[in-house]
Amino acid sequence: MSAPKRVDLVPMTAEEYPLYLEKLIIEYAAENVTSGRWSAGESVAKSRENVLGILPDGLATAGQHLWTARDPATGARVGLLWLEIRPAAGTTEAFINDIEVDAPHRGAGYGRAIMTACDDKARELGATRVALHVHGHNTVARKLYASLGFTEKSITMAREL
Repeated sequence: MSAPKRVDLVPMTAEEYPLYLEKLIIEYAAENVTSGRWSAGESVAKSRENVLGILPDGLATAGQHLWTARDPATGARVGLLWLEIRPAAGTTEAFINDIEVDAPHRGAGYGRAIMTACDDKARELGATRVALHVHGHNTVARKLYASLGFTEKSITMAREL
């Protein structure tokens, strides 16, 4: 059995950010269409409004931390992490707005490695809890998060008529 993967979280650069932002807006729109929250026609506009509302000053937005995840042995980009540090329920929470493992690296342990590095960054930033939202249809992510000790706090359900 090989050693668990590790990653270094490096601040996202001004060059990386615009490409990430456009990809995020499209992917977030698609996720919300798949989950039934938004129609396809409104999804990109709603996604853009939502994301830019959280990141009005881009990488300089207070309380927002965006990193590129790199394999420490090769320096290769393997994914990314976006944390928001905020007050919640009497504590300081690190909310994962986005986490992604790049497609060529999925299934190799980098998701778990990014989550482990996330905990370290959250502690450094003063958080005592890490939280996230995951769409119900994302069973792979839900399984990973449960294996890392995350518990469901709220479940929204729907039934088509």
